[in-house]
Amino acid sequence: MKHSLIWLNISLFCCITQWSRLFKDGIMPYLSNDQGTNNFIIAFNVEFNYLSGSNIRLALLTRNTQAYRLAKDTDSYFKNYFGLTESSNKRNTLGPNRLFMPFPVNSIKYGLYNHLPTTQLDDFFKREFSKIILDAMFNEKIDNELILTLAFYLNVGFIKALNLAQQFNGRLPLRAYPEVSCIKAKFLESEIALNEITREIMNGTHVTFPKWLMNWVDLCEDFISKQLEQVNNFFEVQYKVERFINQSLSLTPEEVDLLRYIVEQSLRKYHDEKEI
Repeated sequence: MKHSLIWLNISLFCCITQWSRLFKDGIMPYLSNDQGTNNFIIAFNVEFNYLSGSNIRLALLTRNTQAYRLAKDTDSYFKNYFGLTESSNKRNTLGPNRLFMPFPVNSIKYGLYNHLPTTQLDDFFKREFSKIILDAMFNEKIDNELILTLAFYLNVGFIKALNLAQQFNGRLPLRAYPEVSCIKAKFLESEIALNEITREIMNGTHVTFPKWLMNWVDLCEDFISKQLEQVNNFFEVQYKVERFINQSLSLTPEEVDLLRYIVEQSLRKYHDEKEI
């Protein structure tokens, strides 16, 4: 059946300051509507991106026979949404370390990226992860700091799920980092807050978690159990989920190094405190 399916790879260009509004008033109502051609959507994936300007990548999986109608209706929906926004006169800006000239804000582009074939389990994980990102960010003022904070929550939440799924209580292997003094300095700026977040997640229960974090831990616990049936390697599963997070949030290599370092250091501090 796979040969009869196709991904519509859509890029929605708007300023990063408008992303939460795009989530709340544009993407979420669109995906939750079960009328018309929205029923043609089999799966979807949402990613942050900065190539040629700040944009949200919205990939829709549908049947070949329904792709044209879905694309036409999707195009009409988002053009109407952008036509009603107040930021049409603002210029798009490039994200950190980006080189290409930006597309105009409030514009829709197609085929700027490829959605690589994955397993059904990966597709399910990415779809549910996309929902979690939308739920976590739809009412926030989005900037790079908030995105990194979300990534930290997601990584520590994954380790929480790893403990629940397979009673993994070992320490993560510490990795080597370039320019570690610079990374360490950035960690020390927020060390107290990061350690507190780590304790709250690792010691917390579903009752104390916000809904999106609860859903994330549940999703990871289920994904871990199913993945370990195939690979039986904790760290391989961890690296796979890390890649999903980094890609979905469009983290730069420098941000990935910083994130890995602060996650590892915060978890190390957490385990040290437990052993006292």
